[in-house]
Amino acid sequence: MPSQSGDEGSLDLDAERPLIIPDGFQDDGLLDFSDSERPKSRHRRQSSSSSQGFVVPPPDTDYSEPDMYGPSSGVEDIDQEEEVEPEPVPKRKKTVQQKKYEQERPQISASRVVHAQPAPRAKISPESDWHKSARIIFPATGSAVKLLEQNPLLKSVLTDAIALELYELGFINGYPPVPSREAYTSKLLRRVAKKNPDAIHIEKRAKRDPKFCQRLASIILARSGNTRNGLRNAAISKVATHYELNKAGITPSEVRGIVKQLMANQCFIFAYAVTPPIDNADADAAVPDGDTVAASKGNPRKTTKVFNTGKPFFAPLIIDLAHETWWSSRKALGFKHVADLKSNRADRPTEVVLPDAMMCMAGAHAWAALQAYQTGVYVPAPEFSQGRLENTYQSLLSVMEQQRSNSPKTFNRIMHELYLKVSNSTDSTALGTGSANIVISLAIDSD
Repeated sequence: MPSQSGDEGSLDLDAERPLIIPDGFQDDGLLDFSDSERPKSRHRRQSSSSSQGFVVPPPDTDYSEPDMYGPSSGVEDIDQEEEVEPEPVPKRKKTVQQKKYEQERPQISASRVVHAQPAPRAKISPESDWHKSARIIFPATGSAVKLLEQNPLLKSVLTDAIALELYELGFINGYPPVPSREAYTSKLLRRVAKKNPDAIHIEKRAKRDPKFCQRLASIILARSGNTRNGLRNAAISKVATHYELNKAGITPSEVRGIVKQLMANQCFIFAYAVTPPIDNADADAAVPDGDTVAASKGNPRKTTKVFNTGKPFFAPLIIDLAHETWWSSRKALGFKHVADLKSNRADRPTEVVLPDAMMCMAGAHAWAALQAYQTGVYVPAPEFSQGRLENTYQSLLSVMEQQRSNSPKTFNRIMHELYLKVSNSTDSTALGTGSANIVISLAIDSD
């Protein structure tokens, strides 16, 4: 066919040949359309004036997907110039203030997660693994272990452990440090078992078997709980009697005034000296300590309030509580161990005094009973919790230590007088008969 390149509408076959991509561009991700590997197009158009056709992509070709034509920008990028990266901009220098801020800025790091591991359970040993004298006899009904059902030797050791715990409660420490019930029970059992040669197997099991101590803890510690509950109930019932908080006609406002007087500067531990009533006409001359009385003739007469701060723990309520708890009979704990009472003076060995723990425990429960009336009426409050009672107990111990250090001889004599009052003894002519049941009257100051 003759060439028609000279005419205006003729075709130039050389210009319409398929585009051959140079080899330099094949390594840049473009498709290599060689003769042997060129894919056959599904759409071909042939020129009407030439027998040699050329490939024309169909109009609906999606260049976003890889096809035989390659990426849509493959052909167009051939003639584009190589991109030139811009020169890096130098970083701005940090000021001194910025550097200081970065140094002082707190470093926040991820918190370390510590997974709680379950505590190892104590190995439960069967009763057959231990000597018959150290075996627990369990009730058939599955209830708590009972003292009277145990073998004679174990029952004897438990009875002595109970007595030791009660003795330490009143004579050594009213609130001993207890890491755990099992550890405290183990300590008591081992101390008692060491004194009995036949109880060597009980001592060995109390040392090695925590479950053994756990099952027996309720038997031993329940008795000390009974002592504390007895103090609590006695304090609640006696505080109203001693301070006339429930007498006829008294108002809650007047009760609050009485409690406020007693709690100020821990005056509740001192004896209250009652003076004769004062007439309103002689009020100004008879009240030198600043207590105010009514000036009108219609108001009733008042008594002055004077606390004897030289004799701590001589408050009738505290004496009454200590007497009822430890000295109420010849079988009481105080009389059982009266030989253990000592004097703080070597030149007067017979001038024995009461243990600090005994009087401070009675004082702590007297404080808790007064706190229950601080609103004007009795309200069962958490003042009798062991935490608050223990704090008050430690505070009263500090008061006693301070009094003893200020004047050891005088304090020993006063504490000996307190012993005679609490035990209701009559061997002192200076004190007379004495009585633990004394009712006193406070001046009523309503708020």
